[in-house]
Amino acid sequence: MCKKLSVREDYDRSAVYYDRRYARIQFLKYNMLSHYLIGRDLLFDLGCGTALILKLKKLGKLRYIGVDISVMMVKMALKRRHFYKDFIIGDVEFLPLRGGVAELISAFTVLQNLEEPAYFINEIRRILTGGGLLVLSVLKKNLSLNRLKTILEENKFIIKRFIEKSDSEDLGLIISSI
Repeated sequence: MCKKLSVREDYDRSAVYYDRRYARIQFLKYNMLSHYLIGRDLLFDLGCGTALILKLKKLGKLRYIGVDISVMMVKMALKRRHFYKDFIIGDVEFLPLRGGVAELISAFTVLQNLEEPAYFINEIRRILTGGGLLVLSVLKKNLSLNRLKTILEENKFIIKRFIEKSDSEDLGLIISSI
């Protein structure tokens, strides 16, 4: 079975208990990077899961579009939907979005679920506006920093900042275009 289908099925199965099981871990990541999300108009949250990030009061009236491959995750996320928040069932390696529409993209713990992270980074390049930011978290144990830097450099991105908290299993990265 291809990795993408396996990931989708795993997240479909875990959707009903995801918030209870992973909220604390997810909020560590969100809080680590949340101040980069403030003061923007629109956030594209790739691999949004159940959209737990919407519980952050700091986001206020930020327009939000969450994208996830798991139908069940998006179904759970829809419980948090209101006027400024929408969701798309889709593949982050082949986004159903036109180019240059995103000034801010978040992707929390997505890369380890992808067979080819370069496809994902290519899509980020395509949809991100000039001067836009990618707020990314990656599992420390799965990170090949050299491989990620190479993919980013090939796509004319630079890592502006690394953010690491001792109580988080993730490394945060703030990435912008060159």
